[in-house]
Amino acid sequence: MQAWFSGTGPSASSASSSSSPPQPSLLAEWNSYAAARSAEEEEDGGGGGFGIDIEAAVRSANDRVSGTFGVVSKGVLGLPGSFKSTTSSVPSSKSLVYFGLFLASGIFLVFIAFTIFLPVMVIMPQKFAICFTAGCAFIIGSFFALKGPKNQLYHMISKERLPFTMGFVGSMAATIYVSMVLHSYILSVFFSCLQVLALAYYAISYFPGGSAGMKFLSSALEFWVAWRGSPIRERVMGFSPPMDISDSAWEFDELIKTAKYIATPGKGILAADESTGTIGKRLASINVENVEPNRQALRELLFTTPGAFQYLSGVILFEETLYQSTAAGTPFVDVLKAGGVVPGIKVDKGTVDIAGTNGETTTQGLDSLGARCAKYYEAGARFAKWRAVLKIGAGEPSELAVKQNAEGLARYALICQENGLVPIVEPEILTDGAHDIKTCAAVTERVLAAVYKSLNDHKVLLEGTLLKPNMVTPGSDSPKVGAEVIGEYTVAALRRTVPPAVPGIVFLSGGQSEEEASQNLNAMNKLEVLKPWTLTFSFGRALQQSTIKKWGGKKENVAAAQAAFLARCKANSEATLGKYGGAAGDAATSESLYVKGYTY
Repeated sequence: MQAWFSGTGPSASSASSSSSPPQPSLLAEWNSYAAARSAEEEEDGGGGGFGIDIEAAVRSANDRVSGTFGVVSKGVLGLPGSFKSTTSSVPSSKSLVYFGLFLASGIFLVFIAFTIFLPVMVIMPQKFAICFTAGCAFIIGSFFALKGPKNQLYHMISKERLPFTMGFVGSMAATIYVSMVLHSYILSVFFSCLQVLALAYYAISYFPGGSAGMKFLSSALEFWVAWRGSPIRERVMGFSPPMDISDSAWEFDELIKTAKYIATPGKGILAADESTGTIGKRLASINVENVEPNRQALRELLFTTPGAFQYLSGVILFEETLYQSTAAGTPFVDVLKAGGVVPGIKVDKGTVDIAGTNGETTTQGLDSLGARCAKYYEAGARFAKWRAVLKIGAGEPSELAVKQNAEGLARYALICQENGLVPIVEPEILTDGAHDIKTCAAVTERVLAAVYKSLNDHKVLLEGTLLKPNMVTPGSDSPKVGAEVIGEYTVAALRRTVPPAVPGIVFLSGGQSEEEASQNLNAMNKLEVLKPWTLTFSFGRALQQSTIKKWGGKKENVAAAQAAFLARCKANSEATLGKYGGAAGDAATSESLYVKGYTY
C-alpha cells in the first residue's frame, strides 16, 4: 500500500523490473495537481477577496471538486490488483505491539510536555525540551518498529525525505545538547521553539502535495465559508432569506436607507422630470418660449421656494436639470441636498409601440442604462424613475404588454440597484376610456402582480425600491366617484399585490386636478386598515400647475408663484398623514389636468 501511495518500496522495485512502463503514484498526481492550482492562483493575483463574478466563482468551485476527485479516483483505480501483493507487506503482530507501545509513550510524553511544562517553559525550559524531544523520539521509534528499522531508515534518508529528516532530527539533537550539556536557558528556549516548528514542517511534508496541497485545501475551505455566508449565493441558489444589509459590496444599506428616507411620513416627491418637449407644453400654456434659460428659471423658482423642503423628501430631475445651477451659480443638486431633499433622475427614453398590438407600448432605454446610472450617481442622484404605460380597452392590456412592461421594469430596477440608485417602479394605467372603477381595480391588481413577480424573478431588493402606481379611479369617460371610494379601492388593490418589504408607495396624479389628487391621497391615509407602506405622493402637474399660472414667466410674480407651490406642498404633506382639510389654494387647484393619451 505504501508503494502504491508514494511510488517507493518493494512494489516500486518490482514494477521497475517489469516491461510495462511505470505508473505514476497517487502522491505524485496530487503534488502535480496542487502545484498547478497554486500556480493558477498566483497568476490570478491570489485569492485575497471574494469577488462578485458568479460564473467565475461557480466554475472555480467546480474545477476544485472535479480536480480533487480526479486525482483521488485515479489513485483508487491504481490499487494493486493482487490481494497477495497487498497483504505481503502487512506487519506482524509483534511489530504492531511494539508500534503501539512506542507510539503511546511518545504521545504521552508530548502531552505532558505541552500540558505541564509548556505553561512554565519560561522558568524551566530544559524540562519541556527534554520531555518533548523524548516524545518525538518515541513516535519516530514506533514507525521503526512498524516498518522495520531498515525500511524506515531507507525511507527517511531517501532523496525526497532527507531535507525534512535532517531538519527535524537536527533540531532534536540540538535541543538535547543545549539542555543537558550546555545547560543554557536562552538556547533551550530557542531550540525548543525551533523543534516545534521543525515538527510542524516535518508533518506538513507528509501531507499530500506538501505546502501546496495544504494551501489548496485552505483556499478551498476559505472559498466555501465565504460562499456559504454570501448574500450572492442566496440569490444564485434561488432563495433569499434575510440578508446582511451591511454588505458594502452591494450597497444594500445605502439603498434601504435612501428608500426609507424618501418614504418619510409627511413628505413626498416633486416630479420635475419633464422632458424638453413636455415642459415646452407647460411653458406654451403661459406664452413663454421653450428655451433653456426659461426652463432653468422655472425649476429654480420651485427649488428655492422658502419652506417647501420641509414637505419634500425627493425631487425627480430631467438630465438637463441634474447639471443646471441657480442664477447665483449653485448647482441644483447642492441646493436640494442642503435642504435635506434627495435628488433623483428620470432614466427611461420614452415609449415605443409593441408590434402586433393595437397601439400598446413598452418603454425603451435599457441600452447603456448601467453606464448612465453610474454617471448620474456620480453627479449626485440617489434614486431613479422609469415609467411604463398600459391602457384599458377591449382585451387590453394584453398579456404581451403586461409581460413586456413588467420585464422592462424589473431589468431597469436591478440595473439601478447595481449602480447605487433606488429604483422607483412606475407601472401607470392610463385613465383613458369609459371603464368603471372595478375594472380599473382588477387591471391594477393584475399588472402589479405581474410586476412584483418579475421583480422577484430578477432578485431585486424590494427594501431598496419604491412603487409609483396610478390611483384606482373610473375612466375619464365614466361618471366620477368620491374620494372615499377611490381610497378604498386603491388601498385594497395594493394590499393584495404589494409586498410589505416595499417601504413606500408614491402615487402619480394621472391627470387629476391638484385638489382631487390631494383629497384622494388623504382618503387613503384615513382608512383604518393595515397599510405596511407609507402612502405618499410623487406629483408633477398636481404640484406645479397653479404655480406655473401664477408665475407667467415674469420675475415680479415669483413670490406669488412660490406661495402657491408652498400651499400645494403643505396640502399634500397633510394628505400623507390623513389630516388634509381641503380648499388649499384658489379655483385653479380644482381644474382638471387630464390630457387624453398623455405622453411626456
